[in-house]
Amino acid sequence: MTEQWEAPEYVAARKALLDALDLLVDQLDALILVGAQAVYLHAPASVAQRISYTTDSDLVIDPDLLSERPDIGDILVTAGYTRHESPGTFYNHDAIAIDLMVPEGALPPSTRRTAPLLGQSRPTARRTFGLEVALFDAEPRRITALDPNDQRHVTLRVAGPAALVVAKLTKLAERMTGPRTDRVLGKDADDLLRLLRYADATTIGVRLRELTAHEVARPTIEQALGFLEHQVGLRGSPLIDLAVDALADAEPAAQVQTAFRTLSQRVLDAYHPLT
Repeated sequence: MTEQWEAPEYVAARKALLDALDLLVDQLDALILVGAQAVYLHAPASVAQRISYTTDSDLVIDPDLLSERPDIGDILVTAGYTRHESPGTFYNHDAIAIDLMVPEGALPPSTRRTAPLLGQSRPTARRTFGLEVALFDAEPRRITALDPNDQRHVTLRVAGPAALVVAKLTKLAERMTGPRTDRVLGKDADDLLRLLRYADATTIGVRLRELTAHEVARPTIEQALGFLEHQVGLRGSPLIDLAVDALADAEPAAQVQTAFRTLSQRVLDAYHPLT
């Protein structure tokens, strides 16, 4: 299956993730996998019949579970990783990025991008809005290498579909309404639709309603679903157009549009029950 469905870049990114987790074994309890690699664990290529492609690894740090020692950033730099000028990004010797992020809602308010963490060097992680739900919606999963010659595996918390949908919507809303529209990626809309199709949209909506009980998560959920509701209500939705463009070589536009609108509405209906 790897040869057919997992892009070589994804295989390399998984190896890079396992390499980093090998180094950070003493802090694994505080780490949560998010981003495309987490999406593909919930909606694998074997089910979606779609190539899985990503070039990096995204990890959320739970500040309540992080130990003061060891210092994550120092471990990576000592092992040969290069810090990017942006806090929280480290490149291995193959220039594959590992991104370390702390949900903004779990930190004191600040205009700085760095995430202050007790005992950790200042540029170790960056504050990121949209990942708050992952602190409450994550379960341990066995993560294996995608290279058949690599037998490694690790158990790590992986963000659930509800958390990932909110994270994708937040990222898309930020990029579609911000000044840097060139940073908008159709792949994010594709990943979002992939989650809605194969992780059950109604279950995601119910789970998000439950997760609003957490004050840290509620604003992120409300903002993300407000964006989704607005986009679904538009006759010509830029968000749906992104998904159509991303899947242009695989599906008819009408099929993508129908799936996106129908499944999004199922999320919203389950989140806003009639009774």
